[in-house]
Amino acid sequence: MPDENVVVPLRSVVPEVSPDEERTQQETKHKAALLKWANEIADVVIAAVLDDVALRFIESKADDDGQLSTTDLTGDYDPIVDVKTGSRLSDAIKQAAESLRTPEKMLRRVYTSVLKQKWADHPKKISSEPKGNPYGRSYLVNRHGVWVQQQAVIGLDGFCVWRRITETCVEPEALSYDTTPQRNWQHHYLITGETGQSSVPIPAEHLGKDANRAINTLIRRGVHIVESRHARQQLAQFLRYRPRNRIIRAPRTGWFEWRKQVVFVLPDKVLGATDKMNMILDGIAADGRGLHSVGTSEEWCQHVAAPLARNSNVVLAVGTILAAPLLHWADEPGGGFHLFGDAKIGKTLIGAVAQSVWGRPFAPGTGPDVYGFTWESTANALEERAALRNDVGLYLDEIGVGDPKAIRTAIYALAGGLGKGRMRQRQLAFNILILSTGERSVAQILGDDVRAGQMVRLADIPVAVQKGSAFELIPAEEIAAVGRRFYAAIRDFHGAAGHDWLEHLVHVGPKDIKGNLDRLRDAWLAQRAVTEIRARAHPQVVSVINRFALVAATLAMAIEAKILPWLQIDTDAATIACMQRWLNQHGNIDAAGELLREIERHRKITAATVNDRFIWLSVKGRRLVPASAADQHKMERADEFDGFVKNGHLLVTPDAWRRWWPGRNVEDVNKHLLEANLLIPDRKGKVPRVEKYNSDAPAKRFYVLALAFIDSVTA
Repeated sequence: MPDENVVVPLRSVVPEVSPDEERTQQETKHKAALLKWANEIADVVIAAVLDDVALRFIESKADDDGQLSTTDLTGDYDPIVDVKTGSRLSDAIKQAAESLRTPEKMLRRVYTSVLKQKWADHPKKISSEPKGNPYGRSYLVNRHGVWVQQQAVIGLDGFCVWRRITETCVEPEALSYDTTPQRNWQHHYLITGETGQSSVPIPAEHLGKDANRAINTLIRRGVHIVESRHARQQLAQFLRYRPRNRIIRAPRTGWFEWRKQVVFVLPDKVLGATDKMNMILDGIAADGRGLHSVGTSEEWCQHVAAPLARNSNVVLAVGTILAAPLLHWADEPGGGFHLFGDAKIGKTLIGAVAQSVWGRPFAPGTGPDVYGFTWESTANALEERAALRNDVGLYLDEIGVGDPKAIRTAIYALAGGLGKGRMRQRQLAFNILILSTGERSVAQILGDDVRAGQMVRLADIPVAVQKGSAFELIPAEEIAAVGRRFYAAIRDFHGAAGHDWLEHLVHVGPKDIKGNLDRLRDAWLAQRAVTEIRARAHPQVVSVINRFALVAATLAMAIEAKILPWLQIDTDAATIACMQRWLNQHGNIDAAGELLREIERHRKITAATVNDRFIWLSVKGRRLVPASAADQHKMERADEFDGFVKNGHLLVTPDAWRRWWPGRNVEDVNKHLLEANLLIPDRKGKVPRVEKYNSDAPAKRFYVLALAFIDSVTA
């Protein structure tokens, strides 16, 4: 029997713990530590989320270092869980992974599970959604900028914060497309910034990849963005939002037909558009593009138009400007009138009155946003201005400051309605009437090289109707004083008459516009003063008379519509008076007269350029040779010249002969020159004739002119 006083060691009486049991105990302790950590972190995260939500509409401002507030997007949601150290959730998970010797992935799984349960049981929920305009499920726009919703935990609905990605209000407004086969889609955004609201179009292709081109465009337009990688990524996604509104982009101002509906497109509005037809002018309209409206059309009539009634130049100028939108329906080519005369006789005032129909008149120093332009431009720039004034008329001031070469080219292009089309640029198209002014005529500006076609397309009209004055009712000594009064009135009242005229035309519609035009043109052309001239006029002259008829009909229509305060009997008389001054300036109006004038013009040109355009020949030892070393050099490029001078005759190549008489019946030219003994036929009386020009080359056919063709030309 054992001794009761013997002490037995403790280990011999405490049951031993098996390895499995010890491992289970450690796992229990570890799990408890994990759960404790997860509960603590979940409580901190919920508090942080609620704090962030409370800050979501506080207007953020940069601190002294230029750093933005915490409401801005700086990356994935990673709230601060230790205010003292600034440690964030990601830091806490990393530290716990080391201290608890647990993979971060497992810690996140435990933390998320606990967070979801705590959030489900938490009494303090987010009470309301942010105030603003939502776009999709994740974006919102208000006066403080653009915001994106971020989930505090992926998969946990309703547990979110809002982060800002721009400090400027940017709202997707619409998608637009043009009328080309490619459609060329654009996104439109309404920007509300420091200087007010503006609409910014951005091509759809600029939104690809990281949308940097689109974002840079917004920055240039005053949008302040949050500069972080994540903010830019979210902004790029936001900018791709597709609003429901669709806009059609018209290519230019003027008449536009889409799906059988006809409207008139202006820079800031579209007249005649319905609720189902949302349309804008393609491109950004700059301050109305010169088509301003100040005052009413009634005030303009009272203070500007009515006092100047029965002054023929004013009537023609205003009628030409008003006729511009009717040219589209008139079956007439483009063209215009050039009013010329001495300085200080009232040309500028006449031009200002005409311009005031559509907007603020051009004058030196008035700035770029005016209706009219100056001739001091390249041919390219004139075409661009014509496209800008499609269907509303083109006013060009002071032809004397323009480049004759550019003017010569531009007249054909402007009247033809089509620009040249240059590399990587689309060809400009336009439909315009031109009103031009200057001290010198088109004929004087272009000199001996003026073409009959140019004189027809831009018809010269002398404006002097009495000594020193372009006004029948204002004598020369009163022009300065009267001008000051009218310039003040024009400054206060302009643009409304043109706008009301367009509103009227859109309301009338194409069918009635054409019907009224035909009726009123026929009535004016039927007047005796017109029929007598028209009956014997050359076709080119008839085309100018028809342009006068278009202006007269327009004036009558505007009077019927109460756009003008004048009487039709007076406007008819005024257009006839201007036509008569043009005829007196133009000279012969029949076909024979036109032909004689063209022949005389080319005789002067040839006399002035014979040494430059011809190769002189001489005979040496029975051989035809160039007359000089310079002529020998020309002979090497003989195809570049119009012909040769031989034995007192001009030998003109057939190609050059055709170039000399564009738009003319060459047979009529030949007949006249043969009768005048200036064109020399062969033995059978035929032209051209065979002539030798080089002893070492076969003879060729030439039109042979007597040297008197140039020797007898008078200056």
